[in-house]
Amino acid sequence: MKLNLLPTNINKGAKTRNAIIGSVLLAALGIAGMVALTTTSNDALRSAKQAEVDARPKADRAVATALQADEVIAQAKGILTNSALSEAVLKHSANYPAFYDQLLPQIPSYFRVTQITATPSSADSVTVNIQGVLDTYQQYADLMIGLLRIAKLGPDGKPMLDPATKKPLYLVQTVGRNGYIDRSMIVPALTPDDQTGRPRLPGDPTLPDNEFDRLALYEAKAAVQRFDATGGFGDPTVALKGAGPDSSLISVTIVMSGTLQVPDVTNTLRAAISATPAAPAATPGAGAPAGGAPAAGAGRAAGATGRTGAGDVD
Repeated sequence: MKLNLLPTNINKGAKTRNAIIGSVLLAALGIAGMVALTTTSNDALRSAKQAEVDARPKADRAVATALQADEVIAQAKGILTNSALSEAVLKHSANYPAFYDQLLPQIPSYFRVTQITATPSSADSVTVNIQGVLDTYQQYADLMIGLLRIAKLGPDGKPMLDPATKKPLYLVQTVGRNGYIDRSMIVPALTPDDQTGRPRLPGDPTLPDNEFDRLALYEAKAAVQRFDATGGFGDPTVALKGAGPDSSLISVTIVMSGTLQVPDVTNTLRAAISATPAAPAATPGAGAPAGGAPAAGAGRAAGATGRTGAGDVD
């Protein structure tokens, strides 16, 4: 059996000494780490400040260049707005040939067109005025039906169909016509000289029953023998021939769907101006131009609706 004859305070003192030594070592390591971290942070800060000093001249030159560019754009605002308007008008000018390419092939062939004009009446409606020559009243009656059947043509030249109804997409809303001269034979009322009611043309004198009076009338009419150059026929200097002696010059007014309205000048210029960058103040670090959204376009104007023959004047 062994006996521990050493006092207990001797063992506790050794443990205390070891703890103090360990604490001193940990404090020394912490101080060394803090010094190393501080030195590294100072070096990084000095490098960053030097990089900022090196980059500042380039940044100042970039800001100055941006400000100069904004000033140039601001001075060219008038040119930009005029250019925007001209581009809008040039783009719109292609709508007229496309509209006539849709319309002209669908005009009946018996209607010889001498003049045609298309004028926008609203944002999606067009008024078409046509002058042409017809020969008979049947053609005059069929003309309205033919014009009401004008439809939207596809790339293949055939009428496009409505997906819902599977019917052609008709464009014409109303058709008006006038100018036909009726030259049909009429049976006049009985008179003392004509108790038979002989047919004659409107405006011709009454054909008498007496054979000698009727012969004298025919001789008087036959005495006028000359070329009638009505409508420019027979004159080589007249390129566009009008209506002949037995034809009628017809005027037709059509209201149909179409987009021929020219761009709104006010809205176009306003959109171009709002999209032009404004020159900012000379603030260090600034230089980004501020833009604006284009103004809304003109609203849809009211137009004629329905596909009727209103306005027909015979």
